Amino acid sequence: MFDQHAKALFTDFPEFEGLFADESVRTLSQAYLAVLEYRINSSISDLEGLANVQSFLRRLANTLIFHVVLDEGREENARQAAAFVAAEAIALMADYLEIASTIDKEISESHIRSSERYARLESSLLYLLAGYDACAAGVLRVFRMMDSEDASLVDHAAEYFFKRIEQLCRMSMYPPFSDEFDYELSSSNALETIGLEEDTLCRLYLQLGQIVTEFSSWLIGTRGQLGNVVASLEEFIGVLSGESIDNTISLYGNDYSRLYYVGVLIRLVFPALGTRALVHVVPLPLDESGKYQNYLLNRALGNEDSISRPVLWPSAFEYVKQSLIGDAQNAVVAMPTGSGKSFVGELAVSQVVHSGWVLYLAPTNALTEQIRGDLGKGLKELGTEIFAFIGDQEYSVFTADRVNKMPVNSVAVMTPEKCALALRLSPEAFNDCRLVVFDECHLLGDTGSTRGPLAELVLTQLMIRSDDVKFLLMSAIIQNPEELAEWLSEASGLKSQAVTIRWRPTRTLRGVLGVDNHSVQEQSKEAIEWLKGRADRIKKRAFSSKCALAVNLQGPWQSEESIDYSVCQLECEAPLKVKRIKRLDDWKYFWEGDSWVNQCAISIARKFTESDIQTLVFTPANKHYPFNNGKKVQFSNSFLSELPSRHSIVEVCRVLAEYELGTESQVFWLLDKGVSVHTSLMLETEKIAAESMFRSRSAPLMFATGTLAQGLNLPAIAVVIAGSRIGDTRGEEVDEVNRRKFSQLLNAAGRAGRAGFANQGVVVAVPDKPVAFNNFESLIKARAQVDYLQQHDGSVRVESGLAPFLDAVCANALRTDHASELELQVMSLLTGGDENQIEPDVVLKKTYAAYLRQKNGEPDVNEENIAHLESVANEYVESTGAPEWLPIAAQRAGLDFFLMHALYQAWNRIRPELPMDFSTWDVQIWKEELLKIISNVPPGFLHNYLKPEKIKHISEEFNQCVSHSDINNLDVRDLDWTPSETWEAAWMSAELPLGAWMEGKSIAEIACIITGDTVDEISIDRTGGKPIPKALSVCQDVWSSLALIAGGLLSIAEQILDGEVPICLASLPLCVKYGCNSPGELAWFRFGIRLRRASHLLSSIYPPPDFTSDDELKQWVRSTRAEWLKTEDDKDEVVGAIRNFITQS
Repeated sequence: MFDQHAKALFTDFPEFEGLFADESVRTLSQAYLAVLEYRINSSISDLEGLANVQSFLRRLANTLIFHVVLDEGREENARQAAAFVAAEAIALMADYLEIASTIDKEISESHIRSSERYARLESSLLYLLAGYDACAAGVLRVFRMMDSEDASLVDHAAEYFFKRIEQLCRMSMYPPFSDEFDYELSSSNALETIGLEEDTLCRLYLQLGQIVTEFSSWLIGTRGQLGNVVASLEEFIGVLSGESIDNTISLYGNDYSRLYYVGVLIRLVFPALGTRALVHVVPLPLDESGKYQNYLLNRALGNEDSISRPVLWPSAFEYVKQSLIGDAQNAVVAMPTGSGKSFVGELAVSQVVHSGWVLYLAPTNALTEQIRGDLGKGLKELGTEIFAFIGDQEYSVFTADRVNKMPVNSVAVMTPEKCALALRLSPEAFNDCRLVVFDECHLLGDTGSTRGPLAELVLTQLMIRSDDVKFLLMSAIIQNPEELAEWLSEASGLKSQAVTIRWRPTRTLRGVLGVDNHSVQEQSKEAIEWLKGRADRIKKRAFSSKCALAVNLQGPWQSEESIDYSVCQLECEAPLKVKRIKRLDDWKYFWEGDSWVNQCAISIARKFTESDIQTLVFTPANKHYPFNNGKKVQFSNSFLSELPSRHSIVEVCRVLAEYELGTESQVFWLLDKGVSVHTSLMLETEKIAAESMFRSRSAPLMFATGTLAQGLNLPAIAVVIAGSRIGDTRGEEVDEVNRRKFSQLLNAAGRAGRAGFANQGVVVAVPDKPVAFNNFESLIKARAQVDYLQQHDGSVRVESGLAPFLDAVCANALRTDHASELELQVMSLLTGGDENQIEPDVVLKKTYAAYLRQKNGEPDVNEENIAHLESVANEYVESTGAPEWLPIAAQRAGLDFFLMHALYQAWNRIRPELPMDFSTWDVQIWKEELLKIISNVPPGFLHNYLKPEKIKHISEEFNQCVSHSDINNLDVRDLDWTPSETWEAAWMSAELPLGAWMEGKSIAEIACIITGDTVDEISIDRTGGKPIPKALSVCQDVWSSLALIAGGLLSIAEQILDGEVPICLASLPLCVKYGCNSPGELAWFRFGIRLRRASHLLSSIYPPPDFTSDDELKQWVRSTRAEWLKTEDDKDEVVGAIRNFITQS
């Protein structure tokens, strides 16, 4: 259950007789398993395991507290380690008390001063002392105040104290508590003996509460001095440690001793928190204007939109020490999921925006939007502008889509692909960039596509473009941050620091789902007997067995000792079947899974969710499984009625999603059932609603594909990983498949545990084949199927995705006739371009790939290699008679030179000369021109962009072409090729669905065109092969790829026309991608609302003038939208939803 950092703490404190590190780890893990088992099975017998270890937990905690934590002679790291382990033990005791009080009401105490509440407070303070601030919040509960007439004055005073100390423990400073106590205390000379004691105790509770309030005020920088607060606390402890209080005869003796003990712990906590106080630790930038101090004060306090951050988590504290206070300009931060990576990024940004702008790279558009929102809230006090550049590499000549002159105090958030385009088009804009933050930087090692090499080239070019730029690379799973830091140092010439932080605020119990051996033996016997009585033709019999959960009590599944594993039965069913095979004259009987992976994932996830354990189910094998699995979940009406109410944005998204779809959305049908889904084949409004419902626990069970693991902040208490296969891996290298599997599934596992809500989480891996847990060997057999569970979080070694290309360059092995997709694209990016582009040898020598070659003793790229690289493209240009400007056009469009040449020749073939009226062509005519051109491009040049397995869904004509690829010769790359009639017919058939997409037709209408069904036949079902997901796949995947090629056409036209491109042609790539039919509709999409049919609707209500300038359209749309939002006369439901979507999101 414990990660590397937490487990190391068990060895940092001295061992005592009977208390050994490994035994303590096992016992705490076993105790959590017992709590989990009870919550799932609701069986009192399951509590016996926890009840049996209660005395050990208390003995462990007491020993560590009184012999280590409170011993000022011990080393600081030993005291912190002991505090953490004691906190864990007491937190588990509190869980047991909570469960016990629900079973036996007679042992339940007053909720105000109950043993459970004190235990949770004790654990919380110990967590603070140990540096586990998020756990301090997670262990607390909201306790109910009894009715006023039943509460004594002592109860009210105690509640006053508890609220203030629990506010500090939760690090929730907003809104701040006042010092006022709402009840009057009597004059001491009017009191009897008992009344006097009650009065004294009330004053003690109030005094300690006020001391805590004073400290909280100092912590967030609003008032007070730490020395004065500590002095008041010392005086308070001195009073309680005197001999004037005789606990043996006092009715409130227990309160006195508890107050004294809490006071002593608080005395240790104050300096521990003070050393990490945000406003007192983070340095002020040298040239700041005075706003920065206010920024720190506001971030510490928090507000309605952002949480309080009075104290730096250990992760951020280490970054501040080593990079902000230290002398390192660059940093590579390796820190587990959920340990505060986003705030580290925010702090880094806040330190430099006063002197320039910041580039923030993230792997997906969804993550860029999340980062934009988070930074917008966090940096509000600094007045920082946050720009999100959404999209991929589709070429655009519009200034609004380019990173031109970025203002000081601004952040540009984008994907590496978008940044690569920006660097090609406006390289000078990056001269004033002061910081590059790259989140999920393990993307650099991606060799399965061009993404990793592209990201590496982007970082390298940024180093060369600006001498002053700093870099912050962050990842939760990298194993070798030191290597990346060393590369940054050598390539940039600036000191770089690897900041490796293994601290994680939550612990994760790693489990594997199997079947209970006793249950499977009994049930399979019955199935076998049934089969024996049936005819020979009947070969199988379905049955079910109880599931079992095997866990490793030490953490990752590395141990070879049986004592480090535990197995418990779960009250959920595993679908199995008995089969028989006749060999000679005897029947052989055996059992196996029956839809095992998905059915078990559904079963265990539903059980978790009904037990109030928020659950994420990852289905990495297929992007359609989340819908298929989600619709099989059925929660009871009573369970659904108790779920929290949903945010109003959900209903807004429902209206807009169903308007886009033209039919009911299955996503919202599932949300109504308490189930969220998240896949790439969903509308943006559907994703927003699903994420909102899951975060608010209104739909506390989510089925998602592995892409959700890429950074989106959707933590859960439990994570179920359904199988170990990750999509279609045909044709991929084994090492790359394993790297991607470990990266994706470890990232998914890292979502378990919610900082501030649940200190412990659980990961349940469902192996591809079921295993009966009958002995230790069976556990090892199961482990082999889920090998990623053997790895620690930071176990993915980041190599260079660019390395294969650089190896080919250094071997002079590049050839145009058999170049890979990677080689073709990188060649175009390096060897094309105008005078603003950097020479290829300068770039390649500073890449991570070059650093690794040097480290391995391999020769660096030399002049001969670069000459060969350039000659490959140059010779091709010369031999084919291609225009000299074509490499520049290819480099700008981000397409390989050979495809661009094929496009140019195809256009020249069908249109030797543009007509005089071409400048008046609308977007529809340019779309038809594009399809004619592509139909004349040899198919082999298109494979890397328009993959056959994707385009076959466009129409039956395309399906026939792909199905008979040998006849249609789809691999041909001969420029003299003549297209077949079937190939031309296929591209003619694409005009209908593409036209419908760009005209603003609904997804259901587009599905009718693609499948031939009628609207009435279109089902809302989103499982694989159904009309709606087919249409979404074409619209999201194929049209996006087609937009890249449209960008190639635009880039060619730009060269031919000397930059004077008509606005309708300039709009074509983005119109194809986003589904717009005119520059005006596109302007409404880009500057009004980024929803396709919604932008069409607004464009029809407020049609833009026929401007020929994109900047004029931008200004008009924004002005018109602002005026419309001031009105409130929306008679149409969809228009009203558009307004609410804009204002709420």
